[in-house]
Amino acid sequence: MGLAEVEFRDTAAIVTMRGEEPGHRLSSAMAEEVRAAIERAGAEPHVRALILQGAGVHFSVGADLKERAALPAKRWKEHHEIFERLAATLQAIPQPTIAAVRGWALGGGAELALGCDIVVASSDARIGQPEALRGLVPGMGGPQFLQRRLPHGLAAYMVYTGAPIRAAEALALGLVTFVDEDPLARALAIAAEIAKAAPGAVRALRRLLQREPANFADAYAEELAAWRQAVESGDAAEGAQAFIGKRPAVFRDPS
Repeated sequence: MGLAEVEFRDTAAIVTMRGEEPGHRLSSAMAEEVRAAIERAGAEPHVRALILQGAGVHFSVGADLKERAALPAKRWKEHHEIFERLAATLQAIPQPTIAAVRGWALGGGAELALGCDIVVASSDARIGQPEALRGLVPGMGGPQFLQRRLPHGLAAYMVYTGAPIRAAEALALGLVTFVDEDPLARALAIAAEIAKAAPGAVRALRRLLQREPANFADAYAEELAAWRQAVESGDAAEGAQAFIGKRPAVFRDPS
C-alpha cells in the first residue's frame, strides 16, 4: 500500500493520504504521491469532485520535521519544492475539492484542508498553523486560505500563535463548512450534489472563486519568498531541531 491512493466512486474521486501513523506526517515522498494522486484524479473526465482525506484518526499533522531537520540548510529550498508543487496541483485541477477532516490538521495538513473549496470536519477535528512556533511561515497557501475564510484578526491570531481551533469553533467562525461525525459520507453527498450541476459551469465558478480576494499565484509567490527568508535566517532549522529535541526554540533577533 502506497502513501496515497485514489478511489473512484461514481463521479467522485477520493484521495487518501497514508503517511506514517498516527499523524500522517507529510514527508517529501508522501507529498509527491499525494500530488500525483490529485493530478491523476483531476485528469479523469468523469470526475466531478475530488475528496481529500487522511486514513485513520487524523487528517495530517503537516511536514515531517524529522526528515527536514536532518537536511543541511542549503537543501531546504530544494526539499520544499515538492510541497510547492503539491499546493499548486491542488489549486490547478478543474474540479471542486472537498476536505474530509478527522482529528488533527496542522501546518501543511491544515493548508491541504483549507486549500479545498469545502471543508467537512468531524467534531474531534483540530485545525492549526503552528509554523511560526517552528521558525517558519506557512509555505502551502495558509495565509491566503485563512484570510479568505476568516476576519483578519482571527487569521492573524491563528498564524501568530499557532493555536489550533476546535471543530465547533471553526464552524462558528466559518473556517470549516460543515461539522459531521462521518466527514467522508457528507463529502460524498456533497459531491453527488455537485454532479447534478453543469460541469462546465462548475469549473468556471471554481476559477472565479479562486480569484477572490486575491490571485493565488501572485500571493503565493510572496508567501514562498517569506518562507525562503525564514529558511535563510536559520530560524526554520532551529525550530525543527528544537521540536525534535523537545526544547524551547531560540530564534534570532531580527532587529
